Amino acid sequence: MKNANKFEPILLHTNENGITSAIKNAEGLASNWNNVLKEAEKLLKKKLTDEGKIEILEDRMDEVMAQLRSGFQFKNASDDFNIQSLGIDLTPIKEAFKRCKGKFDNNILEVKDGLVSISKEGRTQIENSGRVYTKSIRQNDVYQMAKKLSENLNEALEKKIIHKLDKPNLERTFRIITQPMGANGFAPDFEVISRI
Repeated sequence: MKNANKFEPILLHTNENGITSAIKNAEGLASNWNNVLKEAEKLLKKKLTDEGKIEILEDRMDEVMAQLRSGFQFKNASDDFNIQSLGIDLTPIKEAFKRCKGKFDNNILEVKDGLVSISKEGRTQIENSGRVYTKSIRQNDVYQMAKKLSENLNEALEKKIIHKLDKPNLERTFRIITQPMGANGFAPDFEVISRI
């Protein structure tokens, strides 16, 4: 026998535009971080491993400077003196870092085969952040009621039992339903249901 009190979340809404926008934003961040790595390899005059790239992404200029210091000729001199004596220009890498707002987010992005990209887990996290699910048995019950109510009201509208001018009054009366943009009928109101 099925347990009637067992809670299983129901998907109420998926914000496709929000998900698409967040993925594009993450792809833009990945591109900016790849520019940082390109500048780092150019500056350090070496090919970095994935682990070395992660160190630079996480520690930023501190790691770049640590690696530069290992090649300084004058160990007791200042960083500025050594950089100047070697003819090093830090401007391109500093500019690349400026385009990367915040810290490297290894929950969303990964370094794999030399490139920064959205990880599988990161894509899933972004997609899940754009979905609204019920969080209780009560919300599930209200959603099922709203679904049945919407279906019945839509049928009544279709059969002209309810006049289309009455739709706004019905929506105000039954807070758990709404008239979605561009739709002729009713649907469960995920915003209201998610707050119950």
